[in-house]
Amino acid sequence: MEGSLDRPASGPTRGQPADAGGLAGATTGRDVAAAALAGWLPLVVINAYFVRRVRVQLDPTERLLHHLYDAGQLLGLGVLCWLALRLLWKLPRWPRLALAAVLAGGAHYALLASDLESFLTRHADSGVPWHVLFAVLSAGALVTSYMVGLWLGRRPWGVLGALLGLALGVGNHLVLALDYPGVHFVLAWTAAGLIGMSALSWLARMGPRTARVALGAACLLSLPSYLLLPSMSVRAALLGSSGAVAAPFVAQAWAQFPRRAAQPAAIERSAWFAPRHHHAPVPPEVLPGAPPEPIVILLTVDALRADVVDTEGEHREVAPNLVEMGEQGLELTRAWSAAPYTMASIRSMFIGIYYLQQQGRSAGKLRHAIGQKARVGARPYLAAMLERAGVTTVNLKTHAKFTRDGGICRGFGEEANLGSHAPAKKVVAGVLKRLGDDPQGPLFIYSHIFDPHSPYNLGGDEGPPWERYLAEVSMVDRAIGTLRRELRKRGLHNRTYLIVTSDHGEAFGEHGRDFHATTVYEEMIRIPLLIEGPGVGAHRVDRPAGLIDVAPTILSLFGQPTPGYVMGQSLVPFMRGERPELSRPLAVDGGRAMRAMLFEQRWKAMVDEKRGTEEVYDLREDPEERRNLAEQPHAQQRIATLRAFFKGLNPSRK
Repeated sequence: MEGSLDRPASGPTRGQPADAGGLAGATTGRDVAAAALAGWLPLVVINAYFVRRVRVQLDPTERLLHHLYDAGQLLGLGVLCWLALRLLWKLPRWPRLALAAVLAGGAHYALLASDLESFLTRHADSGVPWHVLFAVLSAGALVTSYMVGLWLGRRPWGVLGALLGLALGVGNHLVLALDYPGVHFVLAWTAAGLIGMSALSWLARMGPRTARVALGAACLLSLPSYLLLPSMSVRAALLGSSGAVAAPFVAQAWAQFPRRAAQPAAIERSAWFAPRHHHAPVPPEVLPGAPPEPIVILLTVDALRADVVDTEGEHREVAPNLVEMGEQGLELTRAWSAAPYTMASIRSMFIGIYYLQQQGRSAGKLRHAIGQKARVGARPYLAAMLERAGVTTVNLKTHAKFTRDGGICRGFGEEANLGSHAPAKKVVAGVLKRLGDDPQGPLFIYSHIFDPHSPYNLGGDEGPPWERYLAEVSMVDRAIGTLRRELRKRGLHNRTYLIVTSDHGEAFGEHGRDFHATTVYEEMIRIPLLIEGPGVGAHRVDRPAGLIDVAPTILSLFGQPTPGYVMGQSLVPFMRGERPELSRPLAVDGGRAMRAMLFEQRWKAMVDEKRGTEEVYDLREDPEERRNLAEQPHAQQRIATLRAFFKGLNPSRK
């Protein structure tokens, strides 16, 4: 008996894990599963703080539901982890570890598919299985986090693991503000594992009854958040946080549930709501005072927001030359990009059609999803149409994607490489050099200026992002001021049309997002559109316009007709001082089926088909797009009309 007091016990005492040596160790399954569930609880608290920052107007009930849905979905993931580890712990040590790695790798492969799509497209020719590689590495990091957490949890330093997990949970809301739902899911999963396993020695002191009560409560709270569909306002709020974990994937499942079908508005009977492949060309608009052989210079400025160059806006001092250009020429104050990111937007500008109508595998998948033919015919780019008409076309390339050989600047007769991300000053120097070499018309010159693009460090590293962004806009403004003065100095201003616009806007947290490409709110799609030249009076126009109208406008300036399939209309009537109601609808499209459409110059309908969200805003009464009216009958009619528009753009598969 005395000797037995000195011998170690053959099994664990109550409240102590048998072995916390790693995921492959002999720790009891009940304790590990409870720790896996508990690891998600701190993330519930962290999310409760960050979802408060989502700038969507909700009434008190909707705000409460927003928090309950977010918390319930996180707890549901905790229950899933509890179940997985309970089952895994029934296996021997090494098969358990191997199966955990395989399951995590498969899950990460599926979770990261959408996030890596753009990266994989850019590196398709590398021969490296990047998708598999990222899935293996992230799954390895997850399994390692559990093992490290267990190892720390059996030592006094367990608090370090928990703190590291908490830091990872907070950081998940601060990194990758663009939409990377798979990455955010993996980071949250890893953080929860590290927190829970590090606290295993404390959690093991809970009795079985306490663990069962906690599990039951988590199940009861989580089930409604997955099975009951929230309103569109709450759904949009759930998806408004860059660190959202389950919501982006749950929303895809919710999108499959049938909703009440609203009838499209009468506008659906317009000829613009059907394929336009066989429409006759539209004759060019005539501009009195236009020179016989004009020069047209088109400059697109990356991420340039409309409000920073508005002649009546609060930032006039940031871009005085562009403001002066708007005061002396045509300023279209309600212009939209064609997509919230560069490639799709510029391509739409040059071809005159929306993303869904363009060639490409991703666009083909979207067409197939709504019953259209996956393959569509090629359409010529603006430069190619001008070349055929005898116009000299010049592309001053500032990025590899802006090439005439397979890029988004196809069809140009001449191309000069100014270097990747050449600054505005160099772009203007390139334009002036080409004009100095041969200023004879008709001549079309295009270039894209990258200066106001993140990380906003060209104008200095000091200050918040918004101030650094404005500093870069000022750099562009000074360069364009030089161009305008030189055109006058050389006597070319009487022959030259200068068009300045942007590919998209830029967000600075207005709807919980930064940069661009992730939404179709106004900060990401509203852009400046300024035109000055012979015959163009000083006109500030608040009629809706967009990049989709640029190609028809330039074709008219060169006296060329617009192909009947083009979705835009010439803006030359506005240059003449008229105020026509353009018949074409104004819309926005993108590779994730993020779409918007404007009605009656006031109502903006938005859908995100991937996430299953619908939004409608009254831009007259709610210009900041805070109050989602999607549940109202008139809003549902406009959403149905938006969908009818895009569904009618291409021939059906039948």
